[in-house]
Amino acid sequence: MDLAISMIPVLVLIYGLIQLRRLFGLYGQGRIFSSLHALYLRRFALASILSVFAQIVSSSLISVVLTFLNPPGARHLTVSVTSDHLGTVFLGSVLLVIAWIMVEGSKIAEDNAQIV
Repeated sequence: MDLAISMIPVLVLIYGLIQLRRLFGLYGQGRIFSSLHALYLRRFALASILSVFAQIVSSSLISVVLTFLNPPGARHLTVSVTSDHLGTVFLGSVLLVIAWIMVEGSKIAEDNAQIV
């Protein structure tokens, strides 16, 4: 049970890493600037942020599961937020802003490409 709960944030992070792999795959093909880049970057940033919340929830659930059979008064719910969590949320937020800027930039690039 503990393993299943602790795998939730890992699965979210794996999803984010798959999106990052797709982003770098586009770079490897020589495609540098498109709306697809922003989509993959946005998905990676959201997965990073969601993995932090999944870590907080899963560690809280593990504390409940481990103390569930204790007598009343000896059961615990532990919620912890560390500076690593806050740093990851900040970095994910910055990446979300960059993805938004990339979307706007790709719209401008598409408009400019249509002008002859």
